[in-house]
Amino acid sequence: MQNELMVTALTCGLQDRYNSFTRKFNPSLLETERTLGAYFRATYGRGFQTEFDSYKTQLSLTQSEHGLKSGTALCGQRAAMFDEVAVLESAQDLAHYAQAKDIIQPASYETCAAPARTQHTETRTRARARATRATRSTRS
Repeated sequence: MQNELMVTALTCGLQDRYNSFTRKFNPSLLETERTLGAYFRATYGRGFQTEFDSYKTQLSLTQSEHGLKSGTALCGQRAAMFDEVAVLESAQDLAHYAQAKDIIQPASYETCAAPARTQHTETRTRARARATRATRSTRS
């Protein structure tokens, strides 16, 4: 959704409206960026940033190409989205709004939560045991 609005703003000269949108929903947009980044990190490992940047570039290109196919009607059709998001009151409202929109994507991805971090309890337990043994041997 954010990317769609960005492409619209750049194409139609609506940067002020886009800036208002990003200021209003900044915490939610940052959280979404972190979640998406975590997905790419878990999926691609060390090379995640290249893949993540490539995805965002492809997303912008795909949305721009779709807009070009709309011709002169593009700005009239998409500018209304700025009016629609302006009346939303919360991040939850924005999420519901975005889910209801038919946003063009360069690829499809399964909807899932980012993987949880694995805690290495066994490793920590061993380290504590070694530390305890070391402390005992120095006291003897």
